[in-house]
Amino acid sequence: MSRFIGNYTNHTLKVAAGVALLLATTTLTATADSFVLKPERASDVASAKAPQLTAADKEQLLQRFLEKRERAAATAVPAAEASDLGAAPALSDVGATDPVDAASEVPNTLRIGRNLRNTRAQSAANSTLAEPAAINNRAQVFYAGNFSHIEVSTNHGSTYSALTLPAGPSDAPISCCDNDMAVDEATRTGFHAYLYINSATDNGVVRIFVKNPSSLGSTKCSYLIDPGGANNDILPDYPHIAVSKNKLYLTINGLKKTGGSFARIYRFDMAQMRSCVTTSTQSFTQNEGAIGQRVWVPAGGGYTQTRMMWVQNESSSSMRVFNWNEADAAPTSVVRTVASSNFSNPDCRGGIGNFDFIERGTAWGIGGFRTRCTMASGVDQTTPVLACYNHSAPQTNRPNSYLRGTVFRISDRVLLSQPDLFSTSACWGYPAMDSNNRGNIGMSVAYGGKNGGGGAAVRGVVRLSTPTGSSSTYVSAGVANRSDGRYGDYSTIHRYMGCSAWFGATAYSWMTSPVDAAADVDARWVEFGREGDLACYNANQ
Repeated sequence: MSRFIGNYTNHTLKVAAGVALLLATTTLTATADSFVLKPERASDVASAKAPQLTAADKEQLLQRFLEKRERAAATAVPAAEASDLGAAPALSDVGATDPVDAASEVPNTLRIGRNLRNTRAQSAANSTLAEPAAINNRAQVFYAGNFSHIEVSTNHGSTYSALTLPAGPSDAPISCCDNDMAVDEATRTGFHAYLYINSATDNGVVRIFVKNPSSLGSTKCSYLIDPGGANNDILPDYPHIAVSKNKLYLTINGLKKTGGSFARIYRFDMAQMRSCVTTSTQSFTQNEGAIGQRVWVPAGGGYTQTRMMWVQNESSSSMRVFNWNEADAAPTSVVRTVASSNFSNPDCRGGIGNFDFIERGTAWGIGGFRTRCTMASGVDQTTPVLACYNHSAPQTNRPNSYLRGTVFRISDRVLLSQPDLFSTSACWGYPAMDSNNRGNIGMSVAYGGKNGGGGAAVRGVVRLSTPTGSSSTYVSAGVANRSDGRYGDYSTIHRYMGCSAWFGATAYSWMTSPVDAAADVDARWVEFGREGDLACYNANQ
């Protein structure tokens, strides 16, 4: 991200525990809370027995679960446009070229180190909705996806050894889905978040596994986050995790058995989690209000930041930016006027069968399921920024579904630029983002289909943005899309642990047609970065 402009009025709000707030343009209730969380011993958790379900049973359960998520997404509506935020500045949008093979030796050009298929994702017991997540410590790659396949590699993803997941507690015993991962860069301790549910899909828990940095396949301990408690009445949908310098964060989309939904972020003391001791924990909750439900995802890139940030779209042209300093009991937020996004269902059909991969409401709605951010700072980004992308359907000069970019200065959350990711040939969607130690931004993103139909099938793409521009390349095959219009909610990208100027990412698509079995999945582990940092990468294998 190169040059930035913008000047906005600051609307800052401080939050006290248990106090209802007026959040700028909309009335919502928000509360902060503090408590402690005790660890589970790995040996105790491993002895739990899971219900025996067939692959067909799991597929039906996952479909019911996703339908519940989509019903919740349908409640999200744009807020009334704010009148006191100032007019949006005239910002030049930056359009992306179509992905091409990256072969140049120019220092800032994207270079692929490894791009390997994880064939365990193709097991007959797994889902075609692959949703792959992974972290690494040099040659070690810890990888997981739907349903419950989990494995470790010691040779950069060339081969994998199967691992097993323990069952959930009695009120949510079923190993479901929604793997997410994060790494503490200072110690290379891994964290793996996983969702467990009950058969009625109206209660669940999130378990965070603490992974041994010297052996990512082994679990030191785990922590169970159960928002429903003894009432067993809350499904902690859509869990995502990320780190700052000293804290680990978990966000959930809280679906209540009765009543409204809520967005919540938990904050854990990472040093205590690494040591598998009782950890001090804080949470911040925003209840569903007049604008319906919003979901949160913590920003990537926080390895050296003493804060966490995230955003939500208040309306089609206003965005709330949250900042939670490690020293503060609760976050603050500001609302900024941004260029408008079109939160409607786009046409992104393509591949064999001409099916749409951005069809479901969670793929294009304003609720926030597709919004991702990363904090970025370093020698190439001396002004620390929060860079975000959210979905938009076609607009003027944007003939296909695209990703609306917003870049904020971290210090005061002023909007600096809006570098859109768009193509005249195909749709962009489903971004995952992180930053390296230079302040460059890496992405794993989906690309395919087109407005009017007849485009290519969705394919996985990795992307690198540096001060001199951006480049992208395909990393997965793609011949067809799922007939039900689902692509999935999870892929991951993190700094490559060994050379933090590079990235390690997952991506996937479907390489055979029709998409009706896990054998169709092309799930990938990709190591990539700047050509100019290739020596760093090669020296840290």
